[in-house]
Amino acid sequence: MCFNSGWQFFLSTDSTSSTIDLKTADWKTVQLPHDWSVEFPFDSVNGEGCTGYLPGGIGYYKKVFNVDLKNDERLYIWFDGVYNNSEYWINGQKLGEHPYGYSPFYFDLTNHLNSHEITNELVVKVDRSRYADSRWYTGSGIYRNVKLVKVHKLHIPFGELLLLLPVSQKITQIFI
Repeated sequence: MCFNSGWQFFLSTDSTSSTIDLKTADWKTVQLPHDWSVEFPFDSVNGEGCTGYLPGGIGYYKKVFNVDLKNDERLYIWFDGVYNNSEYWINGQKLGEHPYGYSPFYFDLTNHLNSHEITNELVVKVDRSRYADSRWYTGSGIYRNVKLVKVHKLHIPFGELLLLLPVSQKITQIFI
């Protein structure tokens, strides 16, 4: 299920603090994919050519959602791309980190979710303060799609399917 709508975004002006009071932050609503750097003017004096002369920074994303999950189901969140050095929390519990900005990745949310009557809060911190880190423009933030993936507890893990089939002239179609 597409999970791109209804996100909140906050760009921190304090790049030295490791924590921020998310309750008092000045959130704005954004639609994913989102690149906060393109919202700023080009700055050839203070900017870097490899970033298109646009700033980096530390951005926070937040999404509040409900989910109804049966006992025999698991729920994953799949990020197609977040640039970069990102950290993830659900309902105040840290899910993990992802330092690389170009590869898709996912987290299992199942054991961290509230019951279906209580909302869940997902928070993403993207640290692009070391912004001159590429030879081309990378963008800043959750710059690709996000999906919620609900599966049965018994399922083939993502990226784990490998089919080895004998090659012959008799096989004309393969159905999976």
